[in-house]
Amino acid sequence: FSKTLTLPLKRLATQAKKLADGDNTAISAVQGNDEISELTNALLYLSQANREHSEKALSEKTKIETILQNMSDGIMAFDSDGKLSHINPVAMRLLNRKFVDDITFNKFFKEVNADITLESLQYMPADDGVERQITVGKHVLQLSFAIASQPAGDGGVIVIIHDVTKHEKLEKSRRDFVANVSHELRTPITVIKSYSDILADTPDA
Repeated sequence: FSKTLTLPLKRLATQAKKLADGDNTAISAVQGNDEISELTNALLYLSQANREHSEKALSEKTKIETILQNMSDGIMAFDSDGKLSHINPVAMRLLNRKFVDDITFNKFFKEVNADITLESLQYMPADDGVERQITVGKHVLQLSFAIASQPAGDGGVIVIIHDVTKHEKLEKSRRDFVANVSHELRTPITVIKSYSDILADTPDA
């Protein structure tokens, strides 16, 4: 009688441990109206729900990773301790990095002269956007920092990297053009002004 009572409980306990370790196939349905059968079937329902939730979470994760991998902008994600948790290929190319195992928030952004720390960001309101502009090789990069807010208030940081090299070149060309035009116009205008002053001083000439 003791074995009849304890063996199903031991077997169920073993199955429950496997379920806790992530094995959603550890429990199978049983027939019966006793409490052990009801408990086993309840755990089976829990394992099925857990499996569906895991599959859905994996699907969503895959979608997000696919989006991040194919974005035209660079993406970096850091946890609340400043450790790099994600970086897409575009970010690696723009930052000229082949290895990322050594990247931590404060160390990395100090190296690229971004003038920002994780601590300063964490004390800012989540709605306040923070931007920095850096130069890496021949690339001029616009960095946008955002706190990944969590209910506990200890979220990480998302960094979006946009290549503004072409824009900066166009802006420099515009500034140079305006400066050149201003210089070219200044000389004849100065001459005209000088003649005008002379004519004004000698009205009878």
